[in-house]
Amino acid sequence: MTACGGKPNKCPDKVKVVNTGFDVSPDKVQLFGARCCSTTQFHLAEQRNDPKCNGIWASSKDPDHQCMTSGTYDDAVAHCAKSNAKLCTCNDLLNKCAKSTGCSLNKEMVWCDP
Repeated sequence: MTACGGKPNKCPDKVKVVNTGFDVSPDKVQLFGARCCSTTQFHLAEQRNDPKCNGIWASSKDPDHQCMTSGTYDDAVAHCAKSNAKLCTCNDLLNKCAKSTGCSLNKEMVWCDP
């Protein structure tokens, strides 16, 4: 699945699904960015002071300060694993829990887990 990285009204309409804000059927070899989340703090992660985020820590950069702005689903999972994190859930992204965590992904579609 993919969702907007931070500003749903600014992401390309061609990949958004009306009423959900995320695309449920991208091919896992298509190229999108990655935003990583965890319930525990990890390198470069930020935590939103918002009850909808349930204490989630988020970052778009790995420990080497590298961004993944265009990769497959497996690339995105590996990118987050470098930080001992996982892909953000689609709800984390829709609730803007990973917004403005780097890599200029606020207006881009990124991989997410259901």
